[in-house]
Amino acid sequence: RYDLATVYIGQKAFYKVIPLLQQVLAAQPPLMAARKDLAYAYQMQGNIMDAIPLYESLLSDPGNTPQDQQQLKQNLAIAYHQTRQFERALGLYRDLAQQQPANPVLRNDYTNVLLQLGDSARQQG
Repeated sequence: RYDLATVYIGQKAFYKVIPLLQQVLAAQPPLMAARKDLAYAYQMQGNIMDAIPLYESLLSDPGNTPQDQQQLKQNLAIAYHQTRQFERALGLYRDLAQQQPANPVLRNDYTNVLLQLGDSARQQG
């Protein structure tokens, strides 16, 4: 089932991925890769609030490689941004920007969150 789910991820058929990965995770001890893929599928399907707790729990997993950590942080920052949790997104983007200062996508996302935080503050003030 996990192999089939990864094929569906490649096809961007996230509506097929989610039930398969839920079955995989219910049937055996949680596979980190399946949890990551489920969080990503939730996010791509628009179920951001289901993705966020998975990403948060995955970040604390000691089995992550540095590359896994960076990708999880970036996905979580995007999820926070999508749900207007700008302060939380900003903290992750700041950390990522320090690790990857030459990454233009991160700089752009970081700048967008800063601008939205400023707009939010002006609207409340």
